[in-house]
Amino acid sequence: MKSLLLFPVLLLCFLNLKSQDYQPMSVEGAHWLIFSIVDGTFDHHFLSVEGDTALGGLVYKKVYKKKIQSQASSVLELVPPYFIDQVSLTAFLRDDTLDRKVYTYPTTNEWGFGGCEPLTDELIHDFSLNPGDTLNTCLHTDPAGFPITVDSVAVQFLWGKNRRTFFLSDGIANTDGLVEGVGIIGPFWPAPSFFPPENPSILVDYCVGSDVGCGLLPTATNEVRDDWDINIYPNPAAGEITMELSGDLFFPLEISVYDPLGKLFYHKTIKEKQLSVKLDLDDFPLGLLLLFFQNEEGIAAKRLVKN
Repeated sequence: MKSLLLFPVLLLCFLNLKSQDYQPMSVEGAHWLIFSIVDGTFDHHFLSVEGDTALGGLVYKKVYKKKIQSQASSVLELVPPYFIDQVSLTAFLRDDTLDRKVYTYPTTNEWGFGGCEPLTDELIHDFSLNPGDTLNTCLHTDPAGFPITVDSVAVQFLWGKNRRTFFLSDGIANTDGLVEGVGIIGPFWPAPSFFPPENPSILVDYCVGSDVGCGLLPTATNEVRDDWDINIYPNPAAGEITMELSGDLFFPLEISVYDPLGKLFYHKTIKEKQLSVKLDLDDFPLGLLLLFFQNEEGIAAKRLVKN
């Protein structure tokens, strides 16, 4: 009798061990930064996970597409801070941690979900596979008809955690890796080698945190300005800095200073026209600081390093 009672306990422990080190994708606050150009149009954006919902008796996380105001023509030009342009609910996401699989419930198949049926629970990533296994999801399909298989599997330290990386092959050439907890270039669609060169879609960064903490800032109806003459010196700085402001700037002007994690360290509204503002950095952390200048005409961003 004892052995019969012990078996389910041992099975439960085995299942728990199997799922303990799994890195899920449906993490609150997960952000994927995507460099994307579609038919010559810039479509750089974040995918962010925010909030829960239930569909068909299953619990999902909501995935929003947050288009950013950027005309970057290369990945190297896509640098923070990023300003939100448009926001849309694009999909729902859930993990089966025991089976190591990721499912989506896309709201459309027009963006990033080609091959996946809209408004249907679809398998998009399978992290349970071994070398030689074939991927069988709505996303991992080679347009030429070749099956996508797992070439090898390795554990790599990526984005702060040890993650399984699945190196894929279509039988002709290796493709990009499928990273547990992060996905593959997008993270919901295949590698850029599957796309025409004029339509690249590349994962630039992955971050878990708030929008501001991941470098994504709201702009409301304000325009992002890069033509304002604002000079900050010295930079890098250890003590006091001077912010020189153009005489053409419209006032009142709000000045805010954040660290890269989105913590606000300084905010001041300059009501009357000024040509310079002094700021003592004694209470600020070492390293990168993000400075934002905002008025009714728009918002501009500058970087400062405290040493």
